[in-house]
Amino acid sequence: ILIDNLVIPMSTANLNYLRINYPDLSAHFAIQYFEEYVNLINNNFSEKEVIGLLTSRIGISKKEELLSKIDTTKKISIENFDPTSDILFNIVDKYLKGTEISVLLQKYSEYSLKIQEKIIEISKINIELMKSNDCDKKLVMEVLKSDLDVIIKQQLFKTKISMMNYDDILSLISVINLSESYRELGEGRWPKLKKTEINVAIIDHLEKTGVI
Repeated sequence: ILIDNLVIPMSTANLNYLRINYPDLSAHFAIQYFEEYVNLINNNFSEKEVIGLLTSRIGISKKEELLSKIDTTKKISIENFDPTSDILFNIVDKYLKGTEISVLLQKYSEYSLKIQEKIIEISKINIELMKSNDCDKKLVMEVLKSDLDVIIKQQLFKTKISMMNYDDILSLISVINLSESYRELGEGRWPKLKKTEINVAIIDHLEKTGVI
């Protein structure tokens, strides 16, 4: 009642008191005194509280205003956000925790096109994470068809070959510099291939999957 009637003014001391003694009310307090709150939050940051506000029913303009006041050195977990959240792109763009990149790699297809484009950008500078983590196949294919150096793409391909079918491999011939001879397999012929590491990996995979 005191919060709803604006009896308790917004201040650092009052906010901290509520956080300690009535933590379930601090987000409501912040909403009631929103303009005052956003001017305090950067120097008195609470990730849990901010997440509560960003997943609440306040409008997108207020969510964007709140984030604009928070220094990008502070990070916000995406764990509790729905993939279709109206504010999620802003978080992924500037406040993403490095420990949660793997979540984006796995759930790529669940996000909007705008966030997918950002995930591709993030993935291209985190190839080692892609190689060592489970990844959405669509994301792997997008990265393999990107403008990354072909050697880097070939290295990624070798770690993800188990998710590829024959058509996938054919679609990658030009972008990761594979032999055109692989097309002959679809015509029932056995191609002449150099015994390179990548060719050995592909032939082994195609044998295991029954293509040859």
